[in-house]
Amino acid sequence: MVVFLAFSIYAVFYLSRMHSNLVESFAERESTPENIKKYRNEAEDRLLITKYRKTYENTIIELDDAISVAILSEVCQNAELLAEKPMDPKSADKILKINQLKMLKDTLNDAMKTLDKK
Repeated sequence: MVVFLAFSIYAVFYLSRMHSNLVESFAERESTPENIKKYRNEAEDRLLITKYRKTYENTIIELDDAISVAILSEVCQNAELLAEKPMDPKSADKILKINQLKMLKDTLNDAMKTLDKK
């Protein structure tokens, strides 16, 4: 009974301290959204989107085309290996590289959408 009482008192103090740390931590983070907006605005200002929009668009388009050609090249160069031994470690490495190129294309698409919103 004494152990239970001691544990209960310890738990109450511990939880009380955790609650107060959580409340203080939340209060300190109240300005986080404004700080993030400030950092984003600073990054946008450095990019000079209005001035260089066409350059950014052309860069994204050309890079997207280059990645498409790289994907085509990787698929064609490794087609037999991928067909014959798709689970082979060498095939898995090639598949991973091709998928990373595809993810880059998705990232470029997101970058273009972001640019279109500005």
